[in-house]
Amino acid sequence: MLEMSTKGRLFGLILFFSIGITSASDFPFFLGYGNISPLTSQSTPINCDHYERKGEIILVNPSCILQGKIPQLSLKDRIDAVWKRLSRVETGYLSHQAFSVYRPKSVEFQSGDTLFPLSRERRNALLSAQKKNKKAELSLSLFAENVKSSLAFFIADKDISQLKPCTKTNYLLAFENLDGKRIKAGSEFNFNHYLFGLRGYCQGQGSLDLKFYGGVCGVSSQLFRAALTSPVLKIPLRRGHNERFSAYYGDSVEGDDAAVYETSKQFILRNISDEDIFIKTFQKDEKTFLVFATDQKAVERKWVEVQKIYETPLQVRITKQIYQKAIPQKSFSWFYVLPNFSSANEKKETKLIDSELFVSRYLKINHELR
Repeated sequence: MLEMSTKGRLFGLILFFSIGITSASDFPFFLGYGNISPLTSQSTPINCDHYERKGEIILVNPSCILQGKIPQLSLKDRIDAVWKRLSRVETGYLSHQAFSVYRPKSVEFQSGDTLFPLSRERRNALLSAQKKNKKAELSLSLFAENVKSSLAFFIADKDISQLKPCTKTNYLLAFENLDGKRIKAGSEFNFNHYLFGLRGYCQGQGSLDLKFYGGVCGVSSQLFRAALTSPVLKIPLRRGHNERFSAYYGDSVEGDDAAVYETSKQFILRNISDEDIFIKTFQKDEKTFLVFATDQKAVERKWVEVQKIYETPLQVRITKQIYQKAIPQKSFSWFYVLPNFSSANEKKETKLIDSELFVSRYLKINHELR
């Protein structure tokens, strides 16, 4: 009996060590990936959502990146990461179409370094930081590819090649300083109040010696056009021009301009979503792009339809309608779950959630270069 007991204990000991070795082989150290933190630290959960931003550098836990996890960047940091790599912006608002359907537009990146897959040098640097119990320093732009799909962009472009020097100066002053402006969730953005805070305007000469001579109305019109394409922006206050200036808006009467003048003609936008919206700007040669950027989840299953009715040669009626599609209901079965694709149900799932009307009446088309 003693012999059997001894053999049993020996067998149990061998089995214990065999299981231990098999389990240990699951850790990267046994797979030849280099040094890792002590096994005892693995039982402590790592918070991979936390990070710090210092300028264009992101400080993160190196263990998270080694595990293929990235921090939950704020909306502003995600947008900034994308803008650091930006090379091309898709055309958004279509001025010459009587009817258009708008959804978020895409952007393209410059070729460059990406975070994943990890290069040998970056992996070694992360392992070194991990061993020293230090945070890893990574360029913000490295996260661009990983966060792009979480963002939604609504865009209006403008050709500024025909603007006179003074007009272009004012346009670019108002346009460039918009970059990075935030419209908080549920709040309004008053473009006139924004203009009052700028310095460096080129004043008009002669009979049209206006405080904000030329240019700035081109920016308000660009804001108006981009806002027409967004399902999370309302336009509670907008005034059209008395004259359609072809140098600003083209020869055809499209009704999509917005006039601003001190306090008498104001332009106001309202963010109707639960997420912030950031205004971003981009210029390539003589073409500018004004962009509203927000979180993709704010516009999920939403789109905009814009229709123009040309009532007279100098009068246009624009209707903006925002639609939302409900989460599809699924048919239940004990054996499978299958979406219901019937067209009747699809119509029931789509609802109109908001509508706005804008009427533009002009006295004439002005072909003067300004």
